[in-house]
Amino acid sequence: MRAIAVLCALLCGCGALTPVSRSADPAGLYLSSPGASRVQVISDWNLWGGAEGPAGRFEPMTDEMTDRGDGDWYLSMPSGLPRGMYRYAFLVDGHRLVPDPMCSERAFWKGHEVSLLEVR
Repeated sequence: MRAIAVLCALLCGCGALTPVSRSADPAGLYLSSPGASRVQVISDWNLWGGAEGPAGRFEPMTDEMTDRGDGDWYLSMPSGLPRGMYRYAFLVDGHRLVPDPMCSERAFWKGHEVSLLEVR
């Protein structure tokens, strides 16, 4: 199972998304985080999980990732995302911000190192 998750991460992770062409079959984001009880993707495309929205706080259900077992987490990319550059990171257990380890492209959000994704 772990080998399949690693293979999927290599094929569909940030390396495949930077740069990326959007198609009818959207790619996904993967994170291996054993022991995590909840992981969500926070990003420019979702107002940083609500933190950049009117309430100014993280919304726990925004882009919540699915636990695929053994600490492997997955989220399909939103469909219809306009072309452009997007910053994103994983929010683990509501307090730890982690850049995508599969993505070497980096940027910053509020002083935190995050990952960078280009949608073509």
